[in-house]
Amino acid sequence: MMKIVLLPACFVLASVHALAAQTISLDELKAQIEQKVSSEDEFRTLLNDPDPARSIAAMELMMASGDPGLERMAREFGVFSSDPVVRRLAIEAWLKSGPVLNITYDGSGTESAYFKSYFQNNKGSVDGDKRGFTSFPINGYDEANDCYVYAAGNACAMRITDVGPSVFLSDSWSPLTLGEDGYMRGQTNLYRVDEPIPIEIPVTD
Repeated sequence: MMKIVLLPACFVLASVHALAAQTISLDELKAQIEQKVSSEDEFRTLLNDPDPARSIAAMELMMASGDPGLERMAREFGVFSSDPVVRRLAIEAWLKSGPVLNITYDGSGTESAYFKSYFQNNKGSVDGDKRGFTSFPINGYDEANDCYVYAAGNACAMRITDVGPSVFLSDSWSPLTLGEDGYMRGQTNLYRVDEPIPIEIPVTD
């Protein structure tokens, strides 16, 4: 026979009150939304300060804040800026954060069998459209060689000069251009592949 357990009234009332306490009212929700939006607007105001020095300082400090939301807001502000100095600083701040270089290679223009070999040797992959993919974590800056280094092996990975960013792949430097969509693009020469291979690396993702 199934036993029916009667809970003390005080326990039932306490459970009801706890449930009610966890339920947010519409007014409370609106207040929290307003607070969040207002806070984001204040940060955007800092980024858009008419004084370039203050604007750049806000961007750099937000990207170093450790807050993913602020980092993304500041990075997008810098990457999509029309000012080349701000764009460069945004890339540098992104590299200092220790990102992963997610690189896509367009192999549609080559018939070389060595194209796929590159990805086998670098723990990458190639899809049916002959697009290759690799991911390389960045870990720190090498002052002696003036470059940001790969986490594996501490070899140079990227550097930023007055000309623009470059990535080191397959024993050679490949210049990149930051596009308006937040992607760095260029061409690289892979080992024993005759044709230059177009590559792209997202900065905003």
